[in-house]
Amino acid sequence: LLQCQVYSMTQPYTPLPDSLSDCLRSSIQLLRGQKEMRLFGTYTRGVFIYANHLSNEGEFRKAIEEFRFVESALQGMDTASMMIKMNAAHTHNMLALCYAQVFDLDNANLYIEKAINGYRALNLREDLYNAYINKAAILSTQGNSGAALSLAETALQLWGEIETRIPADRKINKLGAENQKYIALFDLADSL
Repeated sequence: LLQCQVYSMTQPYTPLPDSLSDCLRSSIQLLRGQKEMRLFGTYTRGVFIYANHLSNEGEFRKAIEEFRFVESALQGMDTASMMIKMNAAHTHNMLALCYAQVFDLDNANLYIEKAINGYRALNLREDLYNAYINKAAILSTQGNSGAALSLAETALQLWGEIETRIPADRKINKLGAENQKYIALFDLADSL
């Protein structure tokens, strides 16, 4: 599980290699049904990594099922814990992305709002930046180009505040917000 966790942190948008994917599935199977909190937490982290792997493979409906399990498991944990709150926000963000991929935009909006609220409450500005971009993409897909443009501009303003604090090895940049801004602008121009 540790190898899978390290790989997924360093290559978040890449499916796990087959050997790690097989190992992850075996580990999850071994941990399923554990009641002891530490083992249950390890199991839940494994399921999150597996769900992320599924989304990277394009298996969004399966990923949604796994992320929904993680969401439910996190609700049963110490909800006052900052780590649990952060994991819940990340899970909501991933659910929003997966729902958007299967064009369930109502659920995509529901979960991206939960993610945004979680990131705001925890003052996780880099994650909030990414969530704004994700919401702008969802709004564009819904045909709400004006709101998407406004949110992309908000993300760009936030970028101006956070860009100097982002370590070079982080996979976050200004292009996501700029792309969403131009998509919204083109959509608005097409509607005229």
